[in-house]
Parts: sequence; C-alpha cells; structure tokens
Amino acid sequence: MNIEVSDVHEKWSLTFKVFLLVVVPGLIIQYYIRLNNWNILDMNIIIASLLTGAVFLIGFMLAGILQDFKESEQLLNNVANGILSVQDHNRTEPNKVKRKAVLMHLIKLTTSTRDWLEEQIKVDKIYLMLNELSLYSAKFDNQNCTSWLEENQKTLRQTIMRIDVIKNTMFIKAGYTIMEIISIAVIVLILFSKTDTFILGAATYAASSFTLVYMILLIKDMDDPFEFTKEGQKAGAAEVSMIPIDTTLRLLDDEMKALK
Repeated sequence: MNIEVSDVHEKWSLTFKVFLLVVVPGLIIQYYIRLNNWNILDMNIIIASLLTGAVFLIGFMLAGILQDFKESEQLLNNVANGILSVQDHNRTEPNKVKRKAVLMHLIKLTTSTRDWLEEQIKVDKIYLMLNELSLYSAKFDNQNCTSWLEENQKTLRQTIMRIDVIKNTMFIKAGYTIMEIISIAVIVLILFSKTDTFILGAATYAASSFTLVYMILLIKDMDDPFEFTKEGQKAGAAEVSMIPIDTTLRLLDDEMKALK
C-alpha cells in the first residue's frame, strides 16, 4: 500500500501541532505548578460544568461549519462543470477560429481560478474574465450556443461569488470568542487543580487540552475550506479537493491539442 506524504501531512499535521505547542508545554507547566504546591483548586463541579459548556459550544459551531463545508465541496465541482458546459456548447460552433478562441479563454479562466484559490491573484480578475465571455458569445454564428454561454456565465459568476464569501467571512465571530474563553478557562483551572497523583492530573490535562484546542483549530480550518499553497497543495487539515479544477484544465488542454 502506497502512502503519500501529502496524505500523512493532511491527517496528522494538526495532531502534532496541538501536541507539541499545547500539550507538552502545558505538562511542563503543570509539573512546575505541582512542584511548588500551587495546585490549590479542587476538581469540582464548576470545572466539569465549564468543560461541558465548552464541548456544547464546539458541537454547535461544528454543526454550523459542516453545512458550509459540505456546500464548498460541491462548489468547485459546479465551477468545473460550468466551464466544461460552456465548452460542450462551444463545440457546436461551426467557425473553428471562434471555437478555438473560446476554448483558449476557458483554459485561461480555469488556470486563473486555480491561481485565485492559491492566493496568487485577486477575485476581480476572475470576474473580468467571466465578463469577457460576453465578447465571444456576441460573435458566435450559432445563436443557440450564445444563449447557453450566457446562462452558464451567470451561473459561474454566482458560484465564484459564493466561494469568495466563504473564503472571506468567519462563521459567528462571537461564537468563536466565547468558545475560546471557556476553553482557556477550563485548561487553566485544570492546571491549578489538585489530583491524587501527577499522572492523573497530567492525563486529565492532556486529554482535555488536546480535545478542546484540536477541535477549535479544526473548526477554524474548516471555516475556510479553500486554502491552498502556490503548489496547489492543501494548506490546512480540512480543505476541499482541487481535483475538479485540475481535471477540467487537463480536459481543455487535451481539446486544444486536438484542434491544432
């Protein structure tokens, strides 16, 4: 069985990040607190209630984020399908020169969409290229092709706008604030709580801090599922797949080679 480095990174990067930056330093701090007898708090119902509240808020935020995340998976498919649909009707254009010009523009549009998702260009360039499709449709000999192109142009613009909104807006900022405050309070209280043994306290801290911080970071990562590096790789642990865009670009390139 072949295991790709990108798959390992996607699956375990967040785990290692939380463990090294939160759990390990916290255990060292907890040991220092116990060594100086600063662990004066009791593991009481208050901590349990705060932990329950944090878990409830995390569940609430996760449920809301999941809805946008599932939609985001479909949005890139819609962009790819819209571009390929334009090309489907472009094939019916009898004028080869005009057909080739539209195909070349679609290739540039697909490439620019990928560049935009990789944060290399602004979304304004995508809107401009979508507007330029009207210049090509006005010159078509096949008027049926013109009407279909205009309809797909409208759908593509709506989809790009929706992706841009998801990329640049945060889901319920006040929800993030209270979730983070309660989680920090729970973690600090556990650090200063009494336990029969250090092992028991360490296990309680490690499990609680890891779960809370991991889920908060995961939710924030899912809030923008369109984060990619300049190489087209996923920048976080929860990103949608770029496969529809890459597949579309490959299919259009193959058609361009066939026209030459």
